[in-house]
Amino acid sequence: MIQKIQELKSLEKKRNPDDVYGIDGNQTTILLNEGQNGEQILIKSHNGMYINIDVDDGAIYMNSNGKVVISAGDNLDILSGGNLNIKSLGNIIIQGSGTTAVSASGNLILSGSQVLTNTGGSPSASSSTPKGDRK
Repeated sequence: MIQKIQELKSLEKKRNPDDVYGIDGNQTTILLNEGQNGEQILIKSHNGMYINIDVDDGAIYMNSNGKVVISAGDNLDILSGGNLNIKSLGNIIIQGSGTTAVSASGNLILSGSQVLTNTGGSPSASSSTPKGDRK
């Protein structure tokens, strides 16, 4: 439901992306806000999923109760002016049909309880401890 302009003027902007605007009942909201409280575009469903473009913060917030799928018919490029942080509470799987290249202009650090390499046979463990330091 698109809310009336008078109702939009009375809404107070919240910066917490988990509670962008309160929605009563089972309403879905599309909000275009160009008021004194900031500039923002918000699409929010009654079950809490949302896309929030916050112009003042220069940020885009997204929340899904399920899966998020990004698909491109051609290249998909991700560029960050700072760090790129990826965190998963499950496994992270990176696959390529062709060559998969990993490079760093600084150090490349692999760490885990075991670091396994697989060149087509069975995975084998490797260690970063030099042979001279093993006991």
